[in-house]
Amino acid sequence: MYEKLSTKQKVVLDRTGKFVVRACPGSGKTYCVSAKLSKLISNWTLPHQGIATISFTNTAWQEIEKKCAEDFNTKVSYPHFLGTIDSFINKFIFLPFGHLVLGCDQRPVMVGEPYGVWGLGMNDQDAPYYFDKVSYEINGDLYGKERKYFHGAFPPKLNQGGDENKNYLKLKQMKDAFTKKGYATQSDANYFAMVILEKYPAVRKSLASKFPWLIVDEAQDTTDIQMKIIELLIAENADQNVMLVGDPDQAIFEWNNAKPELFIEKQVLWKDNSIVLDESWRSSEKICNAVYNLSSLGDNKILATNVDVKDFECMPEVITYTDGQTKDIVKNFIEKCKANDIEITPKTTVVLARSKGFFIPGTFTVEIKPWLNSCPYARDFAIGKFLIDNKDYNRGIKYIEKGYFKFLKKAHYCSEKDLDDFHDERGFVEFRKEIKAILAVLPLTNIKLGAWLQSASEQLKSIEIPITFTYNTEAKELEFSRVFPQEYTDNIQRDYRLSTIHKVKGETFEAVLLFLKKKVSKNYKTLLETSSVSQDEELRNVYVAISRPSKVLVIAVPDEEDKKSWTDKLIPTN
Repeated sequence: MYEKLSTKQKVVLDRTGKFVVRACPGSGKTYCVSAKLSKLISNWTLPHQGIATISFTNTAWQEIEKKCAEDFNTKVSYPHFLGTIDSFINKFIFLPFGHLVLGCDQRPVMVGEPYGVWGLGMNDQDAPYYFDKVSYEINGDLYGKERKYFHGAFPPKLNQGGDENKNYLKLKQMKDAFTKKGYATQSDANYFAMVILEKYPAVRKSLASKFPWLIVDEAQDTTDIQMKIIELLIAENADQNVMLVGDPDQAIFEWNNAKPELFIEKQVLWKDNSIVLDESWRSSEKICNAVYNLSSLGDNKILATNVDVKDFECMPEVITYTDGQTKDIVKNFIEKCKANDIEITPKTTVVLARSKGFFIPGTFTVEIKPWLNSCPYARDFAIGKFLIDNKDYNRGIKYIEKGYFKFLKKAHYCSEKDLDDFHDERGFVEFRKEIKAILAVLPLTNIKLGAWLQSASEQLKSIEIPITFTYNTEAKELEFSRVFPQEYTDNIQRDYRLSTIHKVKGETFEAVLLFLKKKVSKNYKTLLETSSVSQDEELRNVYVAISRPSKVLVIAVPDEEDKKSWTDKLIPTN
């Protein structure tokens, strides 16, 4: 069953204790994790204790589940757990025990994304407006997730004179008031789960005993709070088995407080028992060399192992472009792919940029925020109809349903459970009839946002649904493609795929074209000379992008200086 594993992967299969698996791009990390989990399950004898396998996205854990079933004939079920780190924290720590630290007398309620849009507070001068935009650092202090608060930057805890800042105090009092009512965002839940484990040894010991094996996939993306939770659990049992798997060079979630240095610290701490997977089963030797030249792997050169692509002769290429040339660059890239016998499909060929707004005509970014907290359903109706117009029916209808629920219930958020309960309350068939009637009158989204919202209000009133959409009138002239750039790029019909680097992390393509924008502050020449992939998230984004292809890699940069800098770094001639 495990004969396809390489010699180094088989070392992982038999390793116990506390150890790190550092996996280079294309090393078969997910396959290896699935094999490890499968073998552990096949030999498992404890009826009420299990293996907790956690990753950071639904896509990641579902891929592990799929490989366990298809490649190793293994079903992951009780007493084992497989899911996201957030779902693990919620299920076993925060939701059952959150009331102990929140001060509420009920099970906590998850709010904010991805559970629903938080919409309390009439404007950005009201403290409740910021509930889902503020959370807790590991020491309990507040931090801000956005740039502006009360028309200024996030307020410091203390003023220069040492007294508590009034705006910080407003936010602290607001957070305390809502947490006492049982409300929490996911970031809040993670913090309070850590507090629960610290304050209640019985909870900590029970959970550590429940899962004597812990596998953490993509562990380079842990925050300090998440790593502290892991540390609290494994400290309870001297015989605890812990496998942290990841690649710190692919840590591109610092915006979400990920700290790849925590992964590196564990690799150093457990170095005698840790493993480096440096075989690429994805890319040609020429691409592996370029990826290695940007990496922090040191002596562990990436070895091209896949015999089907190992000797592919196409050398990675760095070219220049101007703003008006992007279509021609893409066209030339497609021709290059065809010349190398690559069939052009969204699964084989991808064009990447850092920002989802890069490919929107006429602009790279949209700074105007169209939506108002006083009208929490306007965005749902707009994005829902835009998705439906672009043939993404299931997601579109779901947004319309949530928007209608918010309107009828005067609610600011709507979870999946809220919607399910509402289906039962109203009657599923009757509710769907109402949604069908709404869809029949909503206008097409091929007009400006302001005109669409006005027309939508009029059409809904014509079927006796008295909705008046309010919004930021500064956004009235925006095209839908600029309001929802990711949905726009995802739904354009083309032979190749258009995406952002973050969305293709973990995927493999035969060919990749990466567009890099001109840097405003430190240019690429200076960045490459003074920093490294270990120190800079911008370089890690490039690292993730250039490690996706198996055969063809083209990097498009703004000018000749950038071209020389990237060529010297990735494809040195000496």
